Amino acid sequence: MQDVLDVAPWANLVDGGPRNKVAVVRRSRLVHRLASEPSDQLFIGDYRSPFMQHLALRQPHDYVWLLDDGLGTIETWRRRTDPQAAVTRAAPSWLRQVLSAKLLRLESGDVERLRYFTFFNLTPSETELVTVNRLAWLRGRLPAGPPDERTLFLGSPFVEIGKMTEDHYVSLLASVAAQRGAIDYRPHRRENPHKLARLAQIDHLTVVDASGTIELVLTQQPTLPKQVLSFASSATYSIYKLVGDRVRVGTYALEPTDFLDDWFATGDGVPALLEQSGGKIALEAMPGRPSDYLSRYQPVTGES
Repeated sequence: MQDVLDVAPWANLVDGGPRNKVAVVRRSRLVHRLASEPSDQLFIGDYRSPFMQHLALRQPHDYVWLLDDGLGTIETWRRRTDPQAAVTRAAPSWLRQVLSAKLLRLESGDVERLRYFTFFNLTPSETELVTVNRLAWLRGRLPAGPPDERTLFLGSPFVEIGKMTEDHYVSLLASVAAQRGAIDYRPHRRENPHKLARLAQIDHLTVVDASGTIELVLTQQPTLPKQVLSFASSATYSIYKLVGDRVRVGTYALEPTDFLDDWFATGDGVPALLEQSGGKIALEAMPGRPSDYLSRYQPVTGES
């Protein structure tokens, strides 16, 4: 988001630094310092993060706005409106997060009211407000011509957050590239260089520059890609909302056995993407697998 906000005269943009273990203490000091600086409107991203919860609870403010954090926005909304519907997190990850928050003296909990600025279809509660992000500024800057022949694949940090082994992730991408032919792989900001170097060795796959917000990048290119694919990336939904029917947007459905233990709840994120798009995001079976397992998604695709 920095490539959008760093030129906005009304915003005080604060960089929390890279997401890694070394930077945790520095980020903790940053949020403790910011908590003493009042603001009229506090805009935050990942409200599930202990850092962001601490900031929202400790910094004097008039309103707290949750900017789109992909599927994290949906999870936060569900947890606050219907706790039983929220996605269950893996126990080891949750425990590390709680212990880390206590060690760093981060206050955790929920603010009384939260406002959402989002392109997701959320029904607000009586105490909260949802403002629809119609992406008008970005839409007005999209290239006007027909798409080119590129297939863009959006990377996922499954390996880096402990959901999947690196070997398996590389094998999944190799099977996709073998099926699709030439694909441009755009890494997620959290993917590690070692894994990307391995992906670059796959036939028919090119790792492309990942700088800049993908939605903004699409407005700066001469043409749009023919299709955008992913493994349950919420960016596929934002791209679908941005470009509509001009680009084919799809997501590959993975199976519980693709993930490490305790990481697959309903849980790959695909159901939420299909539900939000009304089934407009294409559901893909992994190459070489029978498509029977896609039947688990019928309630959210509307198929029978």
